[in-house]
Amino acid sequence: MSDENRGLVIMITELSTKLQIILDKQEELALNVIKIKDAIYDPDQGLYARLKDQDTRLANLEEWKSTHTKLVWTIIAATMSIFIKTFWESIF
Repeated sequence: MSDENRGLVIMITELSTKLQIILDKQEELALNVIKIKDAIYDPDQGLYARLKDQDTRLANLEEWKSTHTKLVWTIIAATMSIFIKTFWESIF
């Protein structure tokens, strides 16, 4: 073989090796994309499922806060009424 042919064979071998590395990396990338897709769209453990769960918890918390805020204001109004009545009766 001539030096020219040897150089060409070496270049083709290097090109083939680099192409194989690119194909391996592409397969790895495809697997990573599948894992990301599963992490986002899995109906039980995915990101959207967790966000839906958080929305439900937030709605329940807001409902609890609303109910207890009304209760606290009712207690404050009743307490103020008792103090005002007691104060009014002590004056007159």
